[in-house]
Amino acid sequence: MTLLGPKGQELLYEGAPPFLTVNFAIIAGAVLIGIVILLLIARAIGVAARRRREEQEALDAYYAAQETLEAPPEPEPTPAPEPAPEPEPAPAPEAAPSAPADSAPETEEVPVPAEPAPEPVAEAPVEPAPEPEPEAPAAHEAPAVPAAAELPADDLTRMKGVGPRLEEKLKSLGIKRFGQIANLSPEDAAALDAQLGDFQGRMARDRWIDQARLLANGDIAAYEAQFGKL
Repeated sequence: MTLLGPKGQELLYEGAPPFLTVNFAIIAGAVLIGIVILLLIARAIGVAARRRREEQEALDAYYAAQETLEAPPEPEPTPAPEPAPEPEPAPAPEAAPSAPADSAPETEEVPVPAEPAPEPVAEAPVEPAPEPEPEAPAAHEAPAVPAAAELPADDLTRMKGVGPRLEEKLKSLGIKRFGQIANLSPEDAAALDAQLGDFQGRMARDRWIDQARLLANGDIAAYEAQFGKL
């Protein structure tokens, strides 16, 4: 048996070896499989292209709908207002009849009495200006303390509660001796305390007048009994 091709050429002749027949069948099967694969690929490409086209059309429709929703509505035309009716002219009032000229009453002239001349007013005596009152002393005036310029200054730091700064402050105010503090009156003590600044209140708290009285008298034993050892 001889196998002929499409143009009548002899492909396999009768009595050909068996391997030629097997190879031909394999080639024919491979060609068929290739054709089927190409058809499947072409179909898949067509399906993918159609799907992309449908998706694009859906997106275009969505964007068109969004633009329609976002577009502002067109304003409706406002009707023109109707013209107001013209007011009718009011009738002119009738003129009142004029009174005759002879009917006006005549006015009589009344004499005006002359005003009396004002009486002269006696001048009030000028009082002398009051003499100025003497000025009141300042509220925080330095207390009157006995002068101690001729006596040596005491060591004021011997009193409890008086340090070097406070001693310097007291001496700047003229307080240099224990006797000056011991002889202060309640008013002078309050005036001096008001000038101590940050140390205000120390005089009453530490009993400066009692301490100064004992130290001025030289009574050291009584001082140490009340205020502690010097």
